[in-house]
Amino acid sequence: MQKEPITVRKVKKDLQQIADKRISRAWKGYGSALFLELGELHNELAWEKEGKPAIAPTGEWTLSSEGSWKLTKNNKEVLDAENASKEEIIALIKKFEGLHIKSIVITNKLELLLSDNSLLEFNKADYGFFTLVSNVKTFISYEQNTPYIQSAVL
Repeated sequence: MQKEPITVRKVKKDLQQIADKRISRAWKGYGSALFLELGELHNELAWEKEGKPAIAPTGEWTLSSEGSWKLTKNNKEVLDAENASKEEIIALIKKFEGLHIKSIVITNKLELLLSDNSLLEFNKADYGFFTLVSNVKTFISYEQNTPYIQSAVL
């Protein structure tokens, strides 16, 4: 895997690609980590805790917070994930499914205005900030002796 620094301007531009995307699936990772599957879902290979292969519904994009996130509505805190129980987090994140991301602002935090007018805020923490993954795969194929590069969700 290749890793290279990019500008904050590029980050802001790339994040705009998920504006207006539907949250098709929301799930809790380790601790208070939050994963949002955005756009159309497709099945991808995943792994269960025991190392067994499994299938996971995956969006066109996956946006995740490593754990420092909160939800506010009408300027009132609904949930601060770092201080919430596992049960509170699971109950809340299921309500994200079906909502759309109306707007995105990034400063020292990432703010997502959702279609129900709640504000989902990802905050920087010692252990991380956020990750955005494009789940559209690029591959090379040959058709009738001609090579092609294709992009597809597998």
